[in-house]
Amino acid sequence: MADGRDQWLDKDVAERLLRGERVDAVDGLDGVRAKRLSDTLRDMADVTYANDAELPGEA
Repeated sequence: MADGRDQWLDKDVAERLLRGERVDAVDGLDGVRAKRLSDTLRDMADVTYANDAELPGEA
Protein backbone atom coordinates (compact mmCIF):
# COMPACT_ATOMS: atom_id res chain seq x y z
CA MET A 1 0.00 0.00 0.00
CA ALA A 2 1.17 3.49 -0.65
CA ASP A 3 1.01 4.59 2.98
CA GLY A 4 2.51 1.38 4.40
CA ARG A 5 -0.52 0.37 6.46
CA ASP A 6 -1.80 -3.18 6.57
CA GLN A 7 1.41 -4.68 5.20
CA TRP A 8 0.42 -7.93 6.95
CA LEU A 9 -2.48 -8.27 4.49
CA ASP A 10 -0.73 -9.83 1.53
CA LYS A 11 -2.29 -12.08 -1.12
CA ASP A 12 -1.77 -15.30 0.88
CA VAL A 13 -3.28 -13.86 4.06
CA ALA A 14 -6.25 -12.49 2.10
CA GLU A 15 -6.87 -15.92 0.56
CA ARG A 16 -6.77 -17.58 3.99
CA LEU A 17 -9.20 -15.03 5.42
CA LEU A 18 -11.60 -15.47 2.51
CA ARG A 19 -11.52 -19.25 3.07
CA GLY A 20 -12.41 -18.72 6.72
CA GLU A 21 -9.00 -19.74 8.02
CA ARG A 22 -7.23 -18.02 10.90
CA VAL A 23 -4.34 -15.63 10.34
CA ASP A 24 -1.01 -16.74 11.83
CA ALA A 25 0.54 -14.66 14.62
CA VAL A 26 -0.19 -11.05 13.80
CA ASP A 27 0.73 -8.82 16.77
CA GLY A 28 -0.31 -5.45 18.10
CA LEU A 29 -2.66 -3.19 16.18
CA ASP A 30 -2.29 -5.36 13.08
CA GLY A 31 -3.53 -8.31 15.14
CA VAL A 32 -6.60 -6.33 16.19
CA ARG A 33 -7.27 -5.38 12.57
CA ALA A 34 -6.78 -8.97 11.40
CA LYS A 35 -9.20 -10.27 14.04
CA ARG A 36 -11.78 -7.60 13.18
CA LEU A 37 -11.54 -8.41 9.47
CA SER A 38 -11.74 -12.15 10.14
CA ASP A 39 -14.80 -11.73 12.38
CA THR A 40 -16.52 -9.49 9.81
CA LEU A 41 -15.93 -11.99 7.00
CA ARG A 42 -17.27 -14.83 9.19
CA ASP A 43 -20.39 -12.81 10.04
CA MET A 44 -20.99 -12.10 6.36
CA ALA A 45 -20.55 -15.77 5.48
CA ASP A 46 -23.08 -16.81 8.14
CA VAL A 47 -25.69 -14.45 6.67
CA THR A 48 -24.98 -15.62 3.12
CA TYR A 49 -25.30 -19.31 4.00
CA ALA A 50 -28.45 -18.72 6.06
CA ASN A 51 -30.14 -17.11 3.06
CA ASP A 52 -30.83 -19.57 0.23
CA ALA A 53 -31.45 -16.81 -2.31
CA GLU A 54 -28.93 -16.25 -5.09
CA LEU A 55 -26.66 -13.28 -4.78
CA PRO A 56 -26.31 -10.82 -7.67
CA GLY A 57 -24.10 -12.36 -10.34
CA GLU A 58 -24.50 -15.96 -9.14
CA ALA A 59 -27.12 -17.03 -11.67
